[in-house]
Amino acid sequence: MTASTVASTEVAVVGGGIVGLAIAHALAQRGRQVTVVEGSRIGERAAAGVAAGMLAPSSEVDLSDPRLTDLALAAHAMYGEWTSALTALTGVGTGYDATGTLLVALHADHLAILQHLYDFQMERGLPAERLSAKAARDEEPYLAPGLAGALRMPDAQVDPRRLLRALPIALERLGATLHEGMRVTAIAPSDGGGYEISTERDGVASTLHAAQVVVAAGAWSRQIASPILGMPVVPLPMRPVKGQILRLRGERIIQHVVRTPDVYLVPRDDGELVIGASMEDVGFDERSRAGAVHDLLREARRAGASAVAAGAMFQFTDQTPRGAARRAGDRGTRPRRVRRGLPPGATRPPARDRERGRCRPLRRDGALPQRRRTRPNHRAPARRPDLRRPPRPAPRTVRPRPLRAGGARRGHAMTTDTVTAHVNGEARALPSGTTVADLVPAEWKQGVAVARNDEIVPRATWATTPVADGDAIEIVRPVQGG
Repeated sequence: MTASTVASTEVAVVGGGIVGLAIAHALAQRGRQVTVVEGSRIGERAAAGVAAGMLAPSSEVDLSDPRLTDLALAAHAMYGEWTSALTALTGVGTGYDATGTLLVALHADHLAILQHLYDFQMERGLPAERLSAKAARDEEPYLAPGLAGALRMPDAQVDPRRLLRALPIALERLGATLHEGMRVTAIAPSDGGGYEISTERDGVASTLHAAQVVVAAGAWSRQIASPILGMPVVPLPMRPVKGQILRLRGERIIQHVVRTPDVYLVPRDDGELVIGASMEDVGFDERSRAGAVHDLLREARRAGASAVAAGAMFQFTDQTPRGAARRAGDRGTRPRRVRRGLPPGATRPPARDRERGRCRPLRRDGALPQRRRTRPNHRAPARRPDLRRPPRPAPRTVRPRPLRAGGARRGHAMTTDTVTAHVNGEARALPSGTTVADLVPAEWKQGVAVARNDEIVPRATWATTPVADGDAIEIVRPVQGG
């Protein structure tokens, strides 16, 4: 490691996430000399880079201390004005949207959670509006059918990735200094007052002297702040929690942030749909898990099946070669079909495959030749009779039985082939004659409650209770654990 260099600043902010950059921005606006130190690129390791950006003090009122809720509500009231000023200074939009949040209940258990949250909001004087299932679908027609109810709250959202682009520009225009890729190795009190911050970047050590230090390094704050107090580990009440989200892209067809107790859907004005989020207490493990992605898609489709399906189809289609050609404006240089085994970009199959008869050769224009059609008056040659086999008996003519006046034969009722019912909020096509007992898995026979159209079905009548078209069936099974 080469010799160190020394610099000084009035305030040093350790951490280049939204919190650290916003603190530096506020100090720079007040005329303070500010230096931001980030161990990687701005936003690369920040939690905001993969966050949904929900500003939801009302939706999460039951999870926080009342004093923290009051602080969050005050900040929420100032957020729109702050982002507008930031956009005016930098010319970068932040994606601030105050349309609001719909907290949706898909079944009776979700409805009980919503009622609990509503009671908290009324107790603390927060605005919240209860909506029926019909009113919720009037607000967002692409929500899944079979909802139990919803709450509407005046929350907002912001795009954290846009905010991470706007804040560094604002800091540079206000005269602040940003150091990217500079890792903090130690922070110690200085003999002459203030603090000495030891850093390292590309094998070059340096020291930054600051009169004041703000540690805003997120989950890494415990390790960075330890040397300041001379303790091995500062007992800060924070730990890393991994979360995974999905980003789909397509036409924006939902306007509110849609949340259930299991998932949230955050629409952006550019057509992006953010689905999240898993929570895993696995430390600093940054690997993605397919199981978490599957769970997010499953719960998202339960909440807004049409919205998720539209976004997923657009996202997956746009990643195909034909979608890439469409984005580049190239519509006529690719064959309409690509046979399996054909190298990418080839206009004809390999010669060895044509010689072996594995595939038909393409025409000069790159299209597949059509199969030769038979002539209209062409007749296939007649088969010679096989005298070794006995002749097949002539088919027996079955006369249809006469129908009664109602349209059904004697002893039979007119029924449809399938019925459509909502089972735990999901629309399912069921065979005609399906009973409640057919919907309960065999391993769930014990400790299961079934409701049909909000009325409990006694266990003794499961086998005789038919499922009619349009019925809402709820199957509730107790789960051990908390």
